[in-house]
This record gives sequence, structure tokens and C-alpha cells, in this order.
Amino acid sequence: MEEQDSIAVRKATLSGLLSFYGPLLTQTQRYMTGLFADEDYSFTEIGEVCGVSRQSAFDTVSKAEKQMTGFEERLHLLSSYREEQQALGRCMTLTDPENHLPPEKALTEIRKILLALMDKEDQ
Repeated sequence: MEEQDSIAVRKATLSGLLSFYGPLLTQTQRYMTGLFADEDYSFTEIGEVCGVSRQSAFDTVSKAEKQMTGFEERLHLLSSYREEQQALGRCMTLTDPENHLPPEKALTEIRKILLALMDKEDQ
């Protein structure tokens, strides 16, 4: 079960990385990685579809993963996007009439969140 969980996490991570850094890969890397991460193909199936060996499919996806991880380590586009989405989600929660916060407190919290996002953009 743990191995399946780690594969699912790997595929989810690859899918996110592909969304941001896919255009920086070769067409083949992008296609094979998409089949693996988004379409849940095995390396054997990718090899059959692409006319290459299972090992070649594995190597291509692994190389793409390494490249995209390197891009993320330098650029932080995916992690920044996720942080911004979480902050916006908190803002939406604060605007929910059922949150039972006084409007002034909710607005103060939203302002803090927005200021933090703006400060992050300046860095």
C-alpha cells in the first residue's frame, strides 16, 4: 500500500510540475510524462504506444522529472502557485457568511493575507 501511495504522490507531483514546466521539455518528454502522470500508463504501456522499450520510457520520464524538479528548485513557480491558492482559499472562507466572524475582523484578516501576497510578489 505504501508503494502505491508513493507512486500516486509521484504522479501527482509530476502532473503539477508538467503544468508549469512542460513547455520547457521536449515534445517526447512532455508526451511520455503526461501519459505516466496524467493518464496512469505504466512504462511498458508508454513504451508500446511510443514504439520504444520500457527502459527507454522510464529513462525519458525520469530525465523529465529531474529537469522539472530542478526548474522548481530554482524558480518555485508551482510552490508559489499552491501558496497563493491556499491564501485565496482562506480569503474565501473569511467571506463566507457562516464563518461567524465579525465583518471587521474578517476584513482585517483578508487584508493581512493580501498584504502578505503582495510582499511576496515584491521579493
